[in-house]
Amino acid sequence: MEEFIYRRLEFLIAEANAGEPQRQDVSMVMRVVSNYASIGMNASSHRVKQVNRRVSRGAYEMLVQSSDFEQWSRSTINEHEFPLAVIWSKTPGLRPEALWKVFVDHPMTTVTREEDLSLPKSGDRYAGLEILWLEKTPKEIYEQLKSGQL
Repeated sequence: MEEFIYRRLEFLIAEANAGEPQRQDVSMVMRVVSNYASIGMNASSHRVKQVNRRVSRGAYEMLVQSSDFEQWSRSTINEHEFPLAVIWSKTPGLRPEALWKVFVDHPMTTVTREEDLSLPKSGDRYAGLEILWLEKTPKEIYEQLKSGQL
């Protein structure tokens, strides 16, 4: 784990231990940490979708049938297996390494907006969804399909 991620984890833990609510600054730091745990960098939602290799079967099928990557991006969402509010509720008392492990063990998944609407708010949120780990990024797959290489 990079030092700056460690510092952000320490910030989150300090805020949680102080009993602070999940304010916007906390949520933004959690999203940055989640991005690094999922794709190894911080990025916009659209950029995450370009490079996130963890997708639902529905998002993958939509991708390979799409004639417009931007439309596919607008029709999908980057979803957390554990909502950030759930992670936040479990943060007090954790060490930075343990909090990092939560993010790494439960990376973001790109799902269709329809799938997102049907996900339960707690419990096994991905029950009924087939989760894929793509060999290439969604953007690479789209470009190869578009050029006839796949």
